[in-house]
Amino acid sequence: MLAFSVYVAHFTRFGRNVYAVGGNERSALLMGLPVARTKVGVYALSGLCSALAGIVFPLYVLRGYGLQAQGMELDAIAATVIAERCWVPGPAAPHRPIIFIGRSGEWTFRGIAMINADLGQQLEGYVAKLVESGRYSSQSEVLREGVKLILDRELQLDALDAIIDRGIGDSEAGRGKPASDVFDRLEAKYHAMASNRQ
Repeated sequence: MLAFSVYVAHFTRFGRNVYAVGGNERSALLMGLPVARTKVGVYALSGLCSALAGIVFPLYVLRGYGLQAQGMELDAIAATVIAERCWVPGPAAPHRPIIFIGRSGEWTFRGIAMINADLGQQLEGYVAKLVESGRYSSQSEVLREGVKLILDRELQLDALDAIIDRGIGDSEAGRGKPASDVFDRLEAKYHAMASNRQ
């Protein structure tokens, strides 16, 4: 997506129009550029990127929450201003903010799982210690391993519930054995085991 954005911004008429309108809308209008159509295109492209982010982001952090990315629009604005004005050396170019925003997004994603997980100070410290030990490459990997363990436990509990339900169903249908017979068999088994040890 980043490479596609750089290509559109740097090598297409639409990208050059966006850069011209962003630099000075009135000058772009006087030059005969389609200012209104360019602005509509920018809003449409922004909506498309937001939709893609809404799909990818929950898959990345393994959870869904309506306010999860609240405030990230400020990060995007700050990244654009910093990239254009002082971060990347060299002459102005439309692809510079896109490159910096891509890097900024990578930095944000590296810590976003911990920011939104709200684990508490003790657990966050433990997760950070695991990452520092080298056993895990990132905080997100630690959280993914934890979720996998919870998933395995829930599957085991579901299997146990199914066995219990099957046993209750067999008992109600009269397919079970009397408890006295079971206890007598177990008692005989353990008496035999004790005799063999002696």
